[in-house]
Amino acid sequence: MRILLMGGSLRSGNLGVNALTRGTIELLMSNFSKLDISVLKISNMHSADICVERGNKTIQVQEETCNGKKLVLLMALMVLNKYILGSLFTRFFMHAKLVNLIGKVDYVLDLSEGDSFSDIYGIKRFIIHSVNKYLVLLIKTPLIFLPQTIGPFENRWTKIIASYILAKARHIYVRDELSFNVCCKLLNIKQDKLSLMPDMAFFMKSSCKSKVKPMLPKIKLAHEMVVGFNISGLLWNGGYTPNNMFALQVDYKDVVIEVAEMILNEWSKVRLLFVPHVFAADTAIVEDDRVACRQVQQALNKKYAGRVFCVETAYKENKMKAIIGQCDFFIGSRMHSCIGAIAMNVPTVPIAYSRKFLGVWKMFGIDMWVADLRQQSIEEILAMIFKAINDRHILKQQLEIRLKRVSNERQPIITMLQNK
Repeated sequence: MRILLMGGSLRSGNLGVNALTRGTIELLMSNFSKLDISVLKISNMHSADICVERGNKTIQVQEETCNGKKLVLLMALMVLNKYILGSLFTRFFMHAKLVNLIGKVDYVLDLSEGDSFSDIYGIKRFIIHSVNKYLVLLIKTPLIFLPQTIGPFENRWTKIIASYILAKARHIYVRDELSFNVCCKLLNIKQDKLSLMPDMAFFMKSSCKSKVKPMLPKIKLAHEMVVGFNISGLLWNGGYTPNNMFALQVDYKDVVIEVAEMILNEWSKVRLLFVPHVFAADTAIVEDDRVACRQVQQALNKKYAGRVFCVETAYKENKMKAIIGQCDFFIGSRMHSCIGAIAMNVPTVPIAYSRKFLGVWKMFGIDMWVADLRQQSIEEILAMIFKAINDRHILKQQLEIRLKRVSNERQPIITMLQNK
């Protein structure tokens, strides 16, 4: 089975993107004895070989990189050649490394970083994640959308482009009903091309091989409860633009501080552990969670010395999942930090900035525990988190039942690939 994973990475500063990619690879490893997997990352980084382990099995994954501008230029030249020059330079293009890579695989599986096939993050990101898909369609390799959020689409042209690409794909897996409805009702995609499936990060195993700092076990031994708290650097810094790009009804900084202080005031033995999930490596500094977490920790230390901690090391995604799994309760604004938590059966309340959270949580029947910055007041968010912490044992039982169901189900993407 020769697979190209597109729109993912194992080396991103965004651990959510890495978790999606690693989860996909691990799911494939558990179902196919012979695999040839490559990853295409849109980046200026160098290509690299990466070892991925699952149980006693190890495979070598080649992560190829391509500059976004070069990708757009290659696609434009191929379109020019096909529709205007009459395929005059077809042989030349087939020697291009990226074209050759796409042409030799059985399937291209697309992740779109989980939620980037949308214009919510701006037109530039949407174009990049559309161009690579269109290139696959030009080369005529089967394109499958892995579970992701599709939309929203506010711009007329992004709707037209998205509709065209989705209609040409072999199959589309989505991770929530809202995306399913966007495809059917807004983009006119036939229902038989769509399937619901859990987010691929659920299939990533946590790694406890190397000991993390002994800080967390010591906290847990000495105190009643550890609450993990992921702060989004992107939201903390107001997004990519200064005009409230996510249409939040409340100030995110105020929400973070008030939630943290409520927890520390109401539960005297609670320890807060701030958990970054995006680090400024290949991501913009505005997205860095660690900087935001440090700022909040420093502000709270003046009043709550010895009760507030921060994960300082940029651990790999599977190790960070293991750390999150040691928490008794979790709050987060990076969706994959929250997915890591519920996958480890940790009661969790996301502080959401988009509809993607609600859709994923609805699949698990726990959508009543999503705090929405676009819809709720600070008081409503505080009340929800207070109740969830008090009811955490009930929430944990609900999660356990639903996680067993997901782990026991045969995933439809595997059936489709095996029946190629």
